[in-house]
Amino acid sequence: MRNEVNLPTLLDKLITEYEKIHGEMIFKFEKQAGKFILIDINQGLLDVVNLTRDEVVGKGLNALFICEESISKLQKICGIAWEGKKVVYYLIPDTNQDIFLVVALKPNMYQGQVIEVVAHCVSLDSKEFVYIANTLASLEPLGILDD
Repeated sequence: MRNEVNLPTLLDKLITEYEKIHGEMIFKFEKQAGKFILIDINQGLLDVVNLTRDEVVGKGLNALFICEESISKLQKICGIAWEGKKVVYYLIPDTNQDIFLVVALKPNMYQGQVIEVVAHCVSLDSKEFVYIANTLASLEPLGILDD
């Protein structure tokens, strides 16, 4: 019998365990007039990406510390989450390229509809994990979770 590891599920569980020890780094978004708008971000995440709340909250995804060429990729990922699926992905924020973030998007549902998506993040040192960071930068989302 072959034991296979489902990487997205493993990363999601690691993020949950990391949060228990180090606290959460989260942002939230919702869809307004067909666009994804950031509605909240906590201070821990703001600190690691070198941004302020005013630079992010109430803004579109492009305010979310990523370059313009990554926006279409992020729109697609957020669209999948907005359809009610959990998604694990990664990004290297333009505002702090010394790190990369592994992100688990988790939709919050109310009466069968997504009302917001909460993004749980873990920050990794891109210098320490340079090979992983370079590999992830060339990939699509790590996976959609089926649970």
